[in-house]
Amino acid sequence: MAKTKYLVKLTPHSTFFFGGESTFGGKDGTGANYLVKSNYWPQQTGILGLIRHQLLIQNKLLTDNKINNKESAAQLIGEESFKVGNTFKFGAIQSISPVYIASDKEDYLFPANKQYQWDEQSKRFVHRHYEQKYDDNAYLAGYNAKEGLPDLLLSQDLQTIRFYDFDEDKAQDEQQKKSNGIFIAQEQVGIKKNYQGNTEDNAFYVQTFYKLQKGYAFAFVVELSNEIEYSSGEKIKPEFESRDMVIFGGEKSAFNMEVKEVEKDYDEFVPNYKAEKKYDKAVLLSDAYIAADIDKKWDFAIVESVDFRCLHTHVQRTVHYAQLSEKNPKAITKSQKFNLYKKGSVFFGEGVELKQAFENPLFEKVGYNKIKLIHKK
Repeated sequence: MAKTKYLVKLTPHSTFFFGGESTFGGKDGTGANYLVKSNYWPQQTGILGLIRHQLLIQNKLLTDNKINNKESAAQLIGEESFKVGNTFKFGAIQSISPVYIASDKEDYLFPANKQYQWDEQSKRFVHRHYEQKYDDNAYLAGYNAKEGLPDLLLSQDLQTIRFYDFDEDKAQDEQQKKSNGIFIAQEQVGIKKNYQGNTEDNAFYVQTFYKLQKGYAFAFVVELSNEIEYSSGEKIKPEFESRDMVIFGGEKSAFNMEVKEVEKDYDEFVPNYKAEKKYDKAVLLSDAYIAADIDKKWDFAIVESVDFRCLHTHVQRTVHYAQLSEKNPKAITKSQKFNLYKKGSVFFGEGVELKQAFENPLFEKVGYNKIKLIHKK
């Protein structure tokens, strides 16, 4: 099947909000005062939803925000949204890469492996290598418990390392300007409303949005089929082009969407992370799902976890796209909660087994479970 690769850049017009587990609502915390903070990254399933929505719009299958030909829509974007346990069947969409950061200078930043620490004396990041003591206990050589292992962004050539969060104090320090973050937090007071638009009791909260430093955007690579044949016999090349404004994420966040055909695969953008002496290692380029009953195939790991849920819709059945309900079959439903390993986590072991540990066709094709395997020196 002939396919075309597209590099997609999403540049926020202003602030954005990417919801997570704490923003799905439900019995726990409903009606209470609380803090709500955007995630740094959009979910891969959210990216899938954005592409499906744009394909419907650009191929004239969406009128007044309603699907006007459900049969053709199912053939173009698939019958239903992402659902754990299904196979990857999304019409023209063949695969999506993990999201990373792109600059307007064509530089790219990826999640750094969790082996870097800030060294206050030298004013730089230091890479801590995996070691083993005589009793086989694993440790990171030179690790400083006070500094921890922060979330960082890493360039393709490994020469640029950035914090996630922008810090105004660091911005004034010449020695730390180059490592300052690109995510800028902005807080505002919000009021929680239900799906009917009514304000709920005791529902005031502080909401943290983010924006990106000027010159940066989210980026990913998507592969689309060059041809779709509708049941009517009509054959089309799916339209998928740049748009000045698309609505994506929570709070109707607005982005510029730049679409450009590329020859390179996503793997060609990815850094060649530093190798270890004794073990192969796998660096997570995206969050990753491993079923609880799967034997762990690594000897040692540096990991964090993140909760994952996704919203579920069906082309034929879903009518109320603004309503979330477990009882109404025509409304949006939500999945059960899963626990994923967080991007930037590192796993040490034998290369073949590490690769096998993350094999999951459904998750891989939507941009999860993507690893960079680094063989020992």
